[in-house]
Amino acid sequence: MISYSTLCGCTTSITARYRDLERAEGLLSKGQFGEAISIYQNHINYRLNLDQRASWENPYFYLLLIGDIELNRRSPDAAYVNYKQALSHGVDKNLISDRIRSLSHWYEEQGNIEKSIELLKLHRELDPLLFDAILDRLARKLTEKEEVLPS
Repeated sequence: MISYSTLCGCTTSITARYRDLERAEGLLSKGQFGEAISIYQNHINYRLNLDQRASWENPYFYLLLIGDIELNRRSPDAAYVNYKQALSHGVDKNLISDRIRSLSHWYEEQGNIEKSIELLKLHRELDPLLFDAILDRLARKLTEKEEVLPS
């Protein structure tokens, strides 16, 4: 069997790298978020430093996973930073759009509708039709909330 290290001239086998990713998933299931993030960051750096990498591969994809972890840790600002970095490094717009909507929904669930609206407006170009529909729903919700408040 020819190892990945033989093909790419690197010292780490592809099997070891996939084991690292599996280990990260295991750490997530145990709530060890910081360690999982470190593994994903190391994987990004490893993939970026390969001499030979498929032209279609974008290691910055893992920033989405890191952002998801941060959101699960209730760190929306850290999640947003990772999503924005992924976008700036050419990760598919549709994947970013999903994450921005998730982040917007998170703010809505926390009762911060204004922040949810702000985020969607800022990134409306990712999916104008869908974001406008959500913005419309949030605006109605915000208006209903204001009507309930005593004067």
